Amino acid sequence: MRTLMATVAACLAADAHGSPREDATFSGVDSNGVLGSPANQVRTFTPVGGYPVGSLRVTASLTKVHPETFASEARVRVTTPSGRTHVVQPFSFFDFEGTVAATDYLFAFEEPEPDAAGVWTLRFFEQYDDGGPAETDAAWDSFTIVLDDEGSAPPPDHTSAIDLGVLTPGAVVRRVDELAGVTRALRWYRFTLSEGVGGATPNVLDIDCHGTVHGDDVTDTEMAIFDAAGTLIAQDDDSGVGLWSVLSHGHDTRGGPFDGRHPDLPAGEYYVVIAPYNAAFGSPFTVSTTGASRSMRARLHLSFGADTTPGVSAPGAVDLGVLSPAGVSAGPVALGIDETVWFRFELAEGVSGINGLFLDIDTSGSDLSPFNDTEIALYDASGVRVASDDDDGDGFLSQLSFGSGSTSPPWGDSEPFDGRGGPLAAGVYYLAVSGHDTTHTSSAWLVWPASDEAGTVRVHLRTNTSSAPPCPPDFNGDGFLDFFDLDAFVACFEGEGCPEGRTGDYNGDEFIDFFDLDAFVADFEAGC
Repeated sequence: MRTLMATVAACLAADAHGSPREDATFSGVDSNGVLGSPANQVRTFTPVGGYPVGSLRVTASLTKVHPETFASEARVRVTTPSGRTHVVQPFSFFDFEGTVAATDYLFAFEEPEPDAAGVWTLRFFEQYDDGGPAETDAAWDSFTIVLDDEGSAPPPDHTSAIDLGVLTPGAVVRRVDELAGVTRALRWYRFTLSEGVGGATPNVLDIDCHGTVHGDDVTDTEMAIFDAAGTLIAQDDDSGVGLWSVLSHGHDTRGGPFDGRHPDLPAGEYYVVIAPYNAAFGSPFTVSTTGASRSMRARLHLSFGADTTPGVSAPGAVDLGVLSPAGVSAGPVALGIDETVWFRFELAEGVSGINGLFLDIDTSGSDLSPFNDTEIALYDASGVRVASDDDDGDGFLSQLSFGSGSTSPPWGDSEPFDGRGGPLAAGVYYLAVSGHDTTHTSSAWLVWPASDEAGTVRVHLRTNTSSAPPCPPDFNGDGFLDFFDLDAFVACFEGEGCPEGRTGDYNGDEFIDFFDLDAFVADFEAGC
């Protein structure tokens, strides 16, 4: 049985405003059972009072007991002397090991408690009881609660909106905004569209809040857009990657959630709000949420302009042309927070583990702050992700390696250029370069950076492939496409000997099988 030690003490020193505070410390308290379960442990303390309470401050340490429990599930219901109840959740992250600590966690009351005097009751419980009442989920090694007459500011409303100004076609907005010390963390933005979206115009408006964090580590958002009169136009919960939100207005589909699902917009003034889950929106300018986060780091990404290409289209990119043994380097190219730089190139010959051809890519020489940490992804001409990497390069830089026979030396402490990316077919490719942390989706060239890295990036591509498109079915390499090539391929395929530099793995998938025979016949009949 754990021992209980409770201390109630009046602070002798006044705070910055000369306001008295009192605190209580409890030790060795189990966190077990859902709210109201007999397994809940209850503690009380009785301060002298004589002052209103606007907020609670908690400093505590929690030790994991049940292997499946989350830190965010450990909660405390606080009942005030007037009978009001508040649920305190010092931790917002999920899995943890060992012991975690919360320091000066602030829980602000929306309405102050009139007087601290009287009995305060703390009921320790689990939002989800992993092992049932018979098994303790976690243990509060210590839990200190301080009564503070200092409340938080009310939640921001639309009058506090950050003004993005007048947006004209081609406008791109990327922002990171901090907010703290409020009863509910909401971030408002205001902007004016110089032209309408959708309808007879080709204009589109896409907005997302990818990377927004509420509190310590809560990434579940909701977002809404209002007109100048406060009328709710549209809202979204989880259409983005993960649990982030997206608003998409205008015609057609631009890939993934950017499909114009929300109403067309006339020219005029609009307000967008980013809120924590679970939010309810209404008119005029109404936002209510059960999310208790008092702080947030909001990320807003907005693009407005004409989309004249129906359907999903390739991103604008720096064109590196057709690769050759001379290799190619590009940069420095400017990269801002939450931005992606795209590079396009063409590989005239496929590379594989058999044909001795390779392609190596790295971002050495990039100069980003604060950590010079890149991420890259390679997409094919149809927008399908082929490969991605975070830190295989020197330090926190990135690299990719395909095929075999590389002559590239490692940079610094990078991984070797050993073809670990496997084979890569001939074709057009798009390379996305951004800072950490970036999510690369599997299709439609959709890349979601949530990165504070900014500066310049460089890319280097090295290969031993030819820049001239080869004629693969000219199997004997005599410059003519005829039945001598068919005879040469069949002999090679059957293991009777191959022309120099050729193998029976015609399609480059690192297997010699009838798919190679089919591929050769198809190319032979198509000609060069």
